[in-house]
Amino acid sequence: MDQTSKIVEWDLLRSKFGIKPGLVEKLVAAAHGSQLNKPSEVREAISAGQFDVLAKLAHGVRGTAANLHALSVQALAGEVETLAIAQNQMAFTKGTELAELVDAMLIEMAGVISGA
Repeated sequence: MDQTSKIVEWDLLRSKFGIKPGLVEKLVAAAHGSQLNKPSEVREAISAGQFDVLAKLAHGVRGTAANLHALSVQALAGEVETLAIAQNQMAFTKGTELAELVDAMLIEMAGVISGA
């Protein structure tokens, strides 16, 4: 997948896991499935003012993003997690940004899964 604006560092991911044909696509499909509901779950936690839930969601997103080499998602998720643990209201603003970025990452991932 060649994109001018990419969230996942596909070249890094392929260099790490691309030895076996189809492995990257399988990993991306699994990650896509695990993250599919995260944007809505993040938004729900924000609406409910649940710092603890937001921190846990951000932690999970950060781990998946790290595995995918989605560095901007990883960094923002780490920031949201830290802010939420500190019960800083900025966690909700940054959490909204995280939900939007994960939505974009999911679209990018879907393109890889479908072979676009």
